[in-house]
Amino acid sequence: MKGLRFYDALPKHKAELVDGRFIIGGNLRKSAMMLAYMVENLGAQYVADLVPRDILQEAVIEVYGRENVAAPLADFTAVKPPYLRVQQLAFNMQFSLFNTPGITVFGGRMSIKLGADIFMPDVYIIRDEECYRIKDAYLEGAPDLIIEVVTPYMRAFDFGIRLDKYAKAGLAEVWMIDYEDRTFSPMVLDGAQFRKVPVSSPYYASVSIPELKIDHRRIFDHDRPGITKLDIFTIEPPIVSELRKREERGPGRYSVPFAPRVDLEPVEITLLEYISWGGEIKFEMVDDGIPVFGGNEETTKEWLGLLIMTMGMKETVKYLPAKEWSAVL
Repeated sequence: MKGLRFYDALPKHKAELVDGRFIIGGNLRKSAMMLAYMVENLGAQYVADLVPRDILQEAVIEVYGRENVAAPLADFTAVKPPYLRVQQLAFNMQFSLFNTPGITVFGGRMSIKLGADIFMPDVYIIRDEECYRIKDAYLEGAPDLIIEVVTPYMRAFDFGIRLDKYAKAGLAEVWMIDYEDRTFSPMVLDGAQFRKVPVSSPYYASVSIPELKIDHRRIFDHDRPGITKLDIFTIEPPIVSELRKREERGPGRYSVPFAPRVDLEPVEITLLEYISWGGEIKFEMVDDGIPVFGGNEETTKEWLGLLIMTMGMKETVKYLPAKEWSAVL
């Protein structure tokens, strides 16, 4: 039952690098929740084999040698449906724009690199002449347009940190589609922050890609499971773009060997570490709740290492009793 409770509480489609931290579902508490579940189910020995023994021992002494132990950060508050429907809507919007001449559309696993941060927009679009910025694992810099499908559990992050980071990176335009409120909010960069654009017509034309229009009234017409091509986009006139050659492929998976840098307190994750060890955003539970990420133990270890770096060893050891740590020290 606990495994199912964890699974229900875990936002499964966002694992981003923000200010050097591995942020799950737009919330540090969700990162802590994932770390807690991994530590509890993989066990003390699994963690001990991954981190320096002296740092683990010091963390146990720091936490359990005190009379008042701080409460752990893990928050198992369930993520209410319909996050799967949100993912489906985002995919269908992306699918509906595939093979549109003059533009390239991505979403989900293909991240964007904004300075030292890595974000995973639900959908983003670039003109073909900008495709030279596509690397093996990410797009270098801001795209022309981002579409975010917002849910209640991500709303604070999406309208806060996400928009702030997008603005600082010079993103020209973002469409915020609020799934719960059924609203469409196009926003354009105005100086150092985004400004909401009033929508008075059934069809809204993108500011950064004027040829692209969306019938925003019908975004939720196909709100049901299954892949569906949404007939809400129009491209007039055809977009004419000139392809430019990719200059370099950039870092990718396994660019650096797995060697997590853990300490008592959080350690900033580098861009290269995130790209090399992040793996596929795929979570499964096998063998009575044992967590598996990316379909194999290697990726599971990598995610655990990234989470320990994000939370620190003092936070990590709070998720098992002192006697279990003592048994492996």
